Amino acid sequence: MITLQLVIVFGAAVLSYGSECGGTTPPAEMDLSSINIPQSYRVSGVISDWVKKNAVAFDEFVNSDRISTLLSNQSGTSLQWLTMKADKNVFLYNKTTGYCDKANSSCLESFPQLLRVSKNLSSVATLLEGLVDFSKTNRGFKRGHKIVAGVKGVHWVSCVKDTDGSDNLQVEAVFTDENPPKPPSGFNNPLVLFLQVGVYGNFSGEMSEQFSIPFIWWSKKNISISSYHISMLCFHT
Repeated sequence: MITLQLVIVFGAAVLSYGSECGGTTPPAEMDLSSINIPQSYRVSGVISDWVKKNAVAFDEFVNSDRISTLLSNQSGTSLQWLTMKADKNVFLYNKTTGYCDKANSSCLESFPQLLRVSKNLSSVATLLEGLVDFSKTNRGFKRGHKIVAGVKGVHWVSCVKDTDGSDNLQVEAVFTDENPPKPPSGFNNPLVLFLQVGVYGNFSGEMSEQFSIPFIWWSKKNISISSYHISMLCFHT
């Protein structure tokens, strides 16, 4: 599933190839405080770096006591992070080599560019919580609608200008709109369907960084962590 998803999403999923913030932009009047962020969930997607032209697929399961995130790249390497919520211990299991050990960081912390949106990258939920907080201080505007994986959503854009005119930030999100399809079992709308972060020297020029992440939320019937053996394996290394 992840390999197929990687090919499909990397080949098609990008919100904007250029600046949405150049010229005259609508007034920034909208934050994302209404976004629903599940605490127990399964979500999958692809983290794409459009400047360096690479992508990795992820599949994350979260329940009351642990976070399990599987990351698969185009070369076939699969890495799985397991975070124990009680003691904050993080384990990294290389599914390709079978090696497992304690880790110093979570999966999403492998992508420090996402720190521009959220200071807590321990899970997709904390990334989206950070996005909501970001939107409260960097309000955005509605730029029509976009279709993500067959679902129509509101296209939201936030433009953040640096004080010295460099390293300008364009953050885009798509979330389920006013009359969306029924969400997967156990979830409530609105759900974030897509996140994209672009960095510009100036909004009229070319971007220096662009990351995008589509989110596919699974029914809670599909939430089950089958990786309990990983923590036991790591405890005995």
